[in-house]
Amino acid sequence: VARSWWPTGKALTGIGSAAALIAVLVVLVSIFTAPGDTLEPLWTRDMYLEQVESSLVAAVKAHDRTPVAREVALAQVDIARRSLIAADLLRPDRQTEAEINAALHNASATPNLHRALHGRDIVELIRDLEHGPKQNDLSSGSAQAASAFNLNRELSTLVAEFGIDTRDSPMPDDLVAAVERYTTFWCEEKRGFTERAIKRGRPYLGMMREELRKERLPEIFCYLPFIESGYQPAIISSAGARGFWQFMPGTARDYGLEVSEEVDQRTDPLLATQAACQYLEYLLKIFGPNSFMCAVAAYNKGHNGMRRCLARSGDLNSTWKFWNLTEVHTGCLPDETVAYVPRFLAAVVVFRNPEHFGLEVGD
Repeated sequence: VARSWWPTGKALTGIGSAAALIAVLVVLVSIFTAPGDTLEPLWTRDMYLEQVESSLVAAVKAHDRTPVAREVALAQVDIARRSLIAADLLRPDRQTEAEINAALHNASATPNLHRALHGRDIVELIRDLEHGPKQNDLSSGSAQAASAFNLNRELSTLVAEFGIDTRDSPMPDDLVAAVERYTTFWCEEKRGFTERAIKRGRPYLGMMREELRKERLPEIFCYLPFIESGYQPAIISSAGARGFWQFMPGTARDYGLEVSEEVDQRTDPLLATQAACQYLEYLLKIFGPNSFMCAVAAYNKGHNGMRRCLARSGDLNSTWKFWNLTEVHTGCLPDETVAYVPRFLAAVVVFRNPEHFGLEVGD
């Protein structure tokens, strides 16, 4: 995985609220409006591309200062990265070196950035910012990529897709610890299952991302079927839930799927994914994108049950509302639901970093 031009959390420390607000609000605000409103994009693709250009120009200027304003430059590179993803010019996860370099070179062809570079290569300039001049290519081997892995940074990137900035609202330590336990669970206790599921899921991830993107939903939801079904389209639970997304018959029908003796569209990966997108959109409207863990938990417990638990717990205004709810011990949440959220977060981390965990999943 090519990560050589991604700024680390440490590199961004001390930049100030302006960079944080730009990185999160300018790029991620387009994903959602307030709960209950119609979800519509606030930014166009052209506006994202303008943001890429202006951020990279600012990064070049910060690089050219004496002394180099490295942290400012890396913060601007991070904004550019998020904007490239929002403009669909980079995948949200596991970008290859070739994909990154192509996106950067295309961006550097704009007049303002071309003038700022004075003939220099944008990729080399960013590598210089991150690692210093003439460093070896850090994306050339899995061992090097694995050495750069940091769970806190991975989780910060993950929740940023829901507009949460962990520099302003740090993730609870016990939540991080729970995610770490479940990464061990997936990669050691359930290693064989995880490797098989990753291989089964790969042919469907592109389709799932496309459907999620159409509904302006974060692409990390494409990993939810991993813990629901292991990407087995026809699997059925003892309770009667079936398919990738493990819909019960009633919920499936509510979201347009036919379930009868003759036809069961829960086993159709595309149709079931489209129905799941509608349901996830509904859950995020109820709980809000910055309370996405409540939405994930509701996928397991049911949205009405989740709302009752929140009502019993009183007013929880924290960004980490769900995890706060698990700590007040009202007895409302079953252990399965409490574990469901860190299991999901761990699954995302594992799927995005199989080489770090030594999983044999092919090319």
